[in-house]
Amino acid sequence: MDNEILSHLIDIEKQAASLLSDSETEAEKKLATAKFAAEEEKKKIYNEIVAEQEAQFEAQKKIIDEKKQHAYDKIHSDLTSLKRDTAAFTAFLDSYFLG
Repeated sequence: MDNEILSHLIDIEKQAASLLSDSETEAEKKLATAKFAAEEEKKKIYNEIVAEQEAQFEAQKKIIDEKKQHAYDKIHSDLTSLKRDTAAFTAFLDSYFLG
C-alpha cells in the first residue's frame, strides 16, 4: 500500500512537472508574441513621428526658401534699377589709381 501511495505521488509529481513545463513554454510564447507586437507598435509610432517631423521640416523649409527667393528677387530688382554712372565711376577710378 505504501508503494501504491508513493507511486501515485510520483505520478502526480510528474504531471505537475509536465504542467509546469507546458506553462513555461506557453508563457515564453506569449511573451515573445507580446514583445514582437510591442516592437511593431514602437516602429509604427516612431515612423509616424518621423513622417510628421519630416513634413513639418519640409513645410518650414518651403517657407524659408520662399522668403529667401523673395529677398534675392528684391535685391536683384533694386540693383538692376540703379542707374549706371560710368562717368563718375571712371572719374573715381582715375582719382584713386592715378592720384
